[in-house]
Amino acid sequence: MAIKTPLPQGRTYAGLSAPERRAERRERLLDAALELFGTVGFAKTTIPMLCSAAGVTARHFYDDFDSREALLRTLYDGISEGVFERSMGALRLGEEDPRERIRNSTAAYFRYLTSDPRIARIYAIEAVGMHPELEQHRRAKREAFVRKMTKASQGFEDRGIDSRLLSAAIAGASHDLLLEWVLAPRRPSVEKMIDHDHDALDPDAGSSIAIRLRASRPGDRIGGRRRARYAVGEADRQPPEAAQEQRSEEHGEKERRAQAALEPVDARDAARRRSRAPGRRP
Repeated sequence: MAIKTPLPQGRTYAGLSAPERRAERRERLLDAALELFGTVGFAKTTIPMLCSAAGVTARHFYDDFDSREALLRTLYDGISEGVFERSMGALRLGEEDPRERIRNSTAAYFRYLTSDPRIARIYAIEAVGMHPELEQHRRAKREAFVRKMTKASQGFEDRGIDSRLLSAAIAGASHDLLLEWVLAPRRPSVEKMIDHDHDALDPDAGSSIAIRLRASRPGDRIGGRRRARYAVGEADRQPPEAAQEQRSEEHGEKERRAQAALEPVDARDAARRRSRAPGRRP
């Protein structure tokens, strides 16, 4: 019978094997990326800067990451997994009221991301729209979050609220509030953001956003999904024909105003031309 021999682990150095040293270098690179991407920004961070901060060579960098974008994606994945784990954990708590479950999830989202301003900046700014593949990956993560939130908010369906659209609104509002927190000279408290995010989307509080998400008819569906009709006044979405007609009317009104403004000038020009006609004295 053949005897299996263990795979060579390489020469130990400082008590660490080659795989252990590589894992340790990888962690140092991720720590350097968190610091530099989260303070200087991704666009201004170079690979030599990362290597210097991590205490590794460029060869060691490329052993683990193909590019800065690959490093950013790995860092983003770690942050998004932390957000997802905490937010979904709060949704799975035994609260029967969907409002409380959503509030708990939102609170977990904000508390985790604002625990370190570098994490918040990378999640809200640096990883957004930076690279096509990363953006597609980020949207897939968002979709998974919205689907879980949709399932948790199905208790609102009997109140005429489309749970899918409500969940998408929660995800969008939470991200934009986080962005506001990152950019604000005086950052709002986490509790204030939680309250505003919850109140803005609470249908029982008479929130305007929740009212806009009410489905007009339970059977109004397109493509198997309920479509919400938005009661948003002037910002209401319109069919293409109606929108085109409105734009035409607005354009016509602008032309009429411009013509009216020019009429006095034209009248003066005509008077001057008549005064200069042959046979007339100035």
